[in-house]
Amino acid sequence: MLKNGILLRNNPIGTFVGNRDSRRLTINNKQKIMRKLFMLTYILAVHFSFAQFEDSKWLLGGDIGSSSSTASLGWILKPDVIIGIQPKFGLSNSENSSDNNTTTHSWGGLNIFYRKHKRLDDKLFLTFQVSGGYSRNKSKNEYGDSTFSKNIRESINLALTPGLAFKTTDWLIFEARLGQARYSIDKTSSNRVNSNDFSRNSNMNNGFSVSLSNLSFGLVIII
Repeated sequence: MLKNGILLRNNPIGTFVGNRDSRRLTINNKQKIMRKLFMLTYILAVHFSFAQFEDSKWLLGGDIGSSSSTASLGWILKPDVIIGIQPKFGLSNSENSSDNNTTTHSWGGLNIFYRKHKRLDDKLFLTFQVSGGYSRNKSKNEYGDSTFSKNIRESINLALTPGLAFKTTDWLIFEARLGQARYSIDKTSSNRVNSNDFSRNSNMNNGFSVSLSNLSFGLVIII
């Protein structure tokens, strides 16, 4: 190229290098933007995945198992942590007219629990519950007006229970628990009284047990 009597030559290599550097900067900027968008999406997803536990602070529920049923009242300590109590109480009475026998059974107790949730899906959670508490069971048998027997069992226990929780709506959760590792201290006492005799027995034992057949189903309402 001739300009003002001076021959100028194009520099295609310089032009190519400049375009390549420009494209590289553009690609790097796009990668940075994509990384930032990915991190923002991840943070928002984690935040909103636990929103159902943050909006409402109280949980009211209950479990029905093969051997017992319990009610529970919980408080959302953190998005994936719930603490609460499980009171137990009841009374039953039965009579057998053939041998003039009346049996009264009463029970009560209180457990404190700490429940951890691990998200598996949008609505499915793996749960681990640690609980401990005290319970007392009393049964009394009366035979006519002169004889009766009384048995009392007191227990202090610590248990670890795994389970699953399925959130059906924003305020309703179904739960299932299978298996339990348990350590307990039990004290048992019995009295028998009749017109001619009085006897009393008492013993204490403790032990660790693991059960895989302890199955229960529960329902939790978010208040």
